[in-house]
Amino acid sequence: MDEAPEGLSLSSSVVAENAAGAAIGTLTASDPEGGALTFTVDDARFEVQGDGTLKLKDGISLDYEAEPSVTVTVTATDAGGNSSDQAFTLTVSDADEDAGTLSLDNTTLSENDTGAAVGVVSSDAPGGGPYTFTVDDARFEVQGDGTLKLKDGISLDYEAEPSVTVTVTATDAGGNSSDQAFTLTVTDVDEAPEGLSLSSSVVAENAAGAAIGTLTASDPEGGALTFTVDDARFEVQGDGTLKLKDGISLDYEAEPSVTVTVTATDAGGNSSDQAFTLTVTDVDEAPEGLSLSSSVVAENAAGAAIGTLTASDPEGGALTFTVDDARFEVQGDGTLKLKDGISLDYEAEPSVTVTVTATDAGGNSSDQQFNVSVTDVPVVPATVTVNTSFHVEQIAVVDGVLNILDIDYNSDPLDEIYTQTIDFPSTPFTFFDLLSPDVFATKVTGRIDVSEAGSYEFRLTTGDTAIVWIDGVSTIVKAVEGLVTVELGSCSLSAGEHEIVI
Repeated sequence: MDEAPEGLSLSSSVVAENAAGAAIGTLTASDPEGGALTFTVDDARFEVQGDGTLKLKDGISLDYEAEPSVTVTVTATDAGGNSSDQAFTLTVSDADEDAGTLSLDNTTLSENDTGAAVGVVSSDAPGGGPYTFTVDDARFEVQGDGTLKLKDGISLDYEAEPSVTVTVTATDAGGNSSDQAFTLTVTDVDEAPEGLSLSSSVVAENAAGAAIGTLTASDPEGGALTFTVDDARFEVQGDGTLKLKDGISLDYEAEPSVTVTVTATDAGGNSSDQAFTLTVTDVDEAPEGLSLSSSVVAENAAGAAIGTLTASDPEGGALTFTVDDARFEVQGDGTLKLKDGISLDYEAEPSVTVTVTATDAGGNSSDQQFNVSVTDVPVVPATVTVNTSFHVEQIAVVDGVLNILDIDYNSDPLDEIYTQTIDFPSTPFTFFDLLSPDVFATKVTGRIDVSEAGSYEFRLTTGDTAIVWIDGVSTIVKAVEGLVTVELGSCSLSAGEHEIVI
């Protein structure tokens, strides 16, 4: 019997954060049949190379602050499709990082406002500091709580300088630092922005977080503008880029175009709106809805058809199907079947899991596992016949004995007969010639002839208490009297004669 792989292990389980495509360790396992094994991993960020190396996919890294450990499940599969799983917990080691990207929660200040506070500087670094902040413009300072402000006694003049760009540096205790330039808008009484436009209005479907184009507008007073969008799936970055939020994408089949309204606002709060119609382009997508009409096959049915595979191509094209178990094939009409001459055995394999792949004309594919149930086909038993007449004995039951197991069946019988048929009516003078006592037991001894060695099942239908011995071995015991039931027992017998006692 083909057995599943054993001893699945990983040589190392530590990976450094920020190490894109890093190798973790080597996977090993053994196949009881000595065959080659393949490995797969359930976390899409990882892959297993041909030499068994478990690694992060190219371009992918882990973040200690967000995920100090990762548990993955690896599956080892042999050539026969047998597999075993093992979960491994990977430790992500911490790396000394810089202060990340700095942000300023406000970039507007009024002219002539001496010592005015601008906003609070913060960092998106996972470690979270603490940081010290410095600013390159000597007119400004950053206080201990991160507030960027003009120094006491200093103010700005809108007419002379409507905006100021300062670079703030955040430094942590280890000396790591990050810089960020912020453009501060000095406010004046001004007019609404004009000429709001978008550099591009096309976005591909399924492109999560995709950038669409750059928003531009002009402020009559020459000040900086901020942009907002009315559709919660979109956002506008600080550089004016209109984009889908991270993790969000569009579907051409459901929504081939989207209209959004963008608002441009100047530092004084004046704003203007503009609607833009975005075109969603169609991308060839993988098949969907892979299903199997039936998943049952009878054992011993060579080349049997299991069911019909169906799936849909979002683009409406034709699909082809393949199956990972070499004993199966998919015909041109989508029928999943066993190959000619191949059958399954219920006793060895009551169910089989296969993975079917649906592929479209563009090479896009999707997989689906199906559990095929193998039905048991009864085997006609070998012949068992009565070889002699029955010896029927009426056994006395001692007063007080209530359990069939406590009767002495080896005691001298009250009476005995030999008969070819066991069929006694329950009326006086018909079981034996003499009047039967109120309480008695009956022992029937015969011989059966077994034509073929094997395991045999015996069935006894009775409403009384009963015991069946085969060759002196208790095979069926019904110790409680009551409703008529079918009692079962089984034993292994050699070919030839055997004693049966009821």
